[in-house]
Amino acid sequence: MKRTAIAFAILSFLAVSFAQLASSQESAKVAGTWDVTIRMSGQKVSEHWTIHQEGDSMTATIKGEHGELKVPCELNGANFRSDFKDGGGMENKVRASVLGDRMDGSLTIDNKKEYLWSATRSKS
Repeated sequence: MKRTAIAFAILSFLAVSFAQLASSQESAKVAGTWDVTIRMSGQKVSEHWTIHQEGDSMTATIKGEHGELKVPCELNGANFRSDFKDGGGMENKVRASVLGDRMDGSLTIDNKKEYLWSATRSKS
């Protein structure tokens, strides 16, 4: 009887632990409009990203000084990424961590130059 109670307690503990682990692995919610700042060579470049998220499928529309561009995005837990070619054909890689209404990471252009990339969810 005592062994059964101990085994039950251990199984209950493991079930709760696995449930907590699974909930911590859920993807962040990033749908909405984000004000993005890229720090490039002593200047700040501003963009507005509108992210559409339906389950695991995500796209973003980037609005900046050079117009508008629709790009694919991915989210794995709290890790955001987007790989795309800009209007000039250069490869862009965004890697960021999501924490609530904030993302912080980097933008790498043509696998050469890396810049600080940050975003704040727009309140409007």
